[in-house]
Amino acid sequence: MLDVRRLSLLREVALTGSITAAARSLGLSTPTVSQQLSRLEQEIGVALLEPAGRGVQLTPIAVELVQHTERVLEELEAAEATLLTGRDGLGGAIRVAGFSTFASGLLPRVITRLREQHPALVVEFVQLDPEAAMDELAARRADLMLADEYPGFPLRPGRGLVRTLIAREAIRLYPPAGTGHEVSVEDLAAMPWVTEPRTSEAFQWARTVCRGLGFEATVRFESPELHVHRRLVETGLAAAFLPVHLAEGAGVPLLAARGLPEDLHRTVYAVTRRGAELRPGVRACLSAIREAAADPLAGLG
Repeated sequence: MLDVRRLSLLREVALTGSITAAARSLGLSTPTVSQQLSRLEQEIGVALLEPAGRGVQLTPIAVELVQHTERVLEELEAAEATLLTGRDGLGGAIRVAGFSTFASGLLPRVITRLREQHPALVVEFVQLDPEAAMDELAARRADLMLADEYPGFPLRPGRGLVRTLIAREAIRLYPPAGTGHEVSVEDLAAMPWVTEPRTSEAFQWARTVCRGLGFEATVRFESPELHVHRRLVETGLAAAFLPVHLAEGAGVPLLAARGLPEDLHRTVYAVTRRGAELRPGVRACLSAIREAAADPLAGLG
C-alpha cells in the first residue's frame, strides 16, 4: 500500500517546483523530504525525480502518480466531510484567503454571523492576491479563497477546484474630485491615475478599457488597496476605476465620469477544493459569505 503522506510530499514538489520549496512550505527540512521521496521511489521501484538545471523535475510516471494523489486527497476530504457532518454542532478552524476589499468589506460581517450561528467554529484569515491565494488553496494551507475576476482576464484554472459565485459588482471610472462629470478622452489621458500593481489582472483589465476608450493612462500611483485609490480620487490627486459601492456608498460620494461605458464590472468567487466544499464548516462559511454579500448595506469594498 502506498503511503499517502509520501505521495503528498511528491505532490508538494510538483506544486512548488523544488524539494527545497516543498520543504519550506510544509515546515520540514530539505533532507527529510528528500529521504521520504527516496523511500517512495524504493517502494514503487521507479525513479520519480530527475535532474533539471539546478533543481529537479518529475518523471512522467511521477506526474501520473500526482494526478492519482489529487483524486485520493479529494476522496479523503469528502470522507472527512461525511464524518464531520455526523457530529453535533460545528467546531474546528476554517482558514480563508482573500483579497483586500473582501477583508475590509465583508470579512467582519462574515465572522460576526458565524460567531452567532456557530460559536465553536474559528475563522482564520490571510490577505493574499488571487494568485497567491490559489497556491495556498492548492497546497491545502487554506480551505477557501475569495478572488475577484475581471472580464477578459479569468482566474487561473486549477485541477479539482469548485467555484461559487458570490457577487457581480459594478465598476465606474472616477476622475479626480473637483474635475466634474464631463471629461473628454484628452482629459483622461492628461490625468494622473492610480491602479492596482502592474502585474495584476486588475491592471491589465484597466489598461485594456482605457485603450478601448482611445487613451493610455498615465499611471503615477500603484496600490493593491482600493481604499487608497478612493482616497487619491477624493483628494483630487488621481483618477481610478472603482467599485460603485466603495466610491459612492461611504463618506462623500464620488462623481463618476459621464458618457463612458456603464457595463464595467468585476465578479467575485469563492473557491474550494473538490471534496472540501462538503465539509460542514466550509459550507457554513460559504453560506455566511453569500448572506453578507446579499445584504444591501454591505459592500465588497
